Amino acid sequence: MKDNILLTEEKEQVALLTLNRPEVMNALNFSLLYALKEQIEALRIRSDIRVIIITGAGDKAFCAGADLKERATLNPAQVKEFIFTGRRVMAEEALQINLVNHTCESALLIEECQKMAAMICETGPIAIEQAKYAINYGLETDLQTGLAIESNAYWVTIPTEDRLEALAAFGEKRKPVFKGK
Repeated sequence: MKDNILLTEEKEQVALLTLNRPEVMNALNFSLLYALKEQIEALRIRSDIRVIIITGAGDKAFCAGADLKERATLNPAQVKEFIFTGRRVMAEEALQINLVNHTCESALLIEECQKMAAMICETGPIAIEQAKYAINYGLETDLQTGLAIESNAYWVTIPTEDRLEALAAFGEKRKPVFKGK
């Protein structure tokens, strides 16, 4: 495996992962996929990392998708698992179809991502964790089950020290200092 296929930088509760195969527009081969999976699994359990930003090296593309040269070596059954079309989606269309939340000039990308990451880091860790849980699992169910998942997530946040800190900070007109407790 290429040692620098995935670059990692950590700063102020944010991990920046850079797909580093610009010569092939950061196409995903198995080495890169395994490196990405390993790094995300390691980061997701760390309480000091609140946000993960994934970007791509070079200026041609964030990621071209599957590495077709590598995929050509696979049998048809191995390929059952990959996306069926190779159509490129440009930034404007990605925004229109809700594949992405925002677009910006490429020169401003990391700066804009870091601004959003900073806003996320100002929120309560437990509340964000529960919101992600409710969204991830609630969207895949019927309305009644989704509301029950949301309610359970809400009740997890009620007894936390962070909730009390948020209420105190609001009353004192200051920014809360969350501890993830």
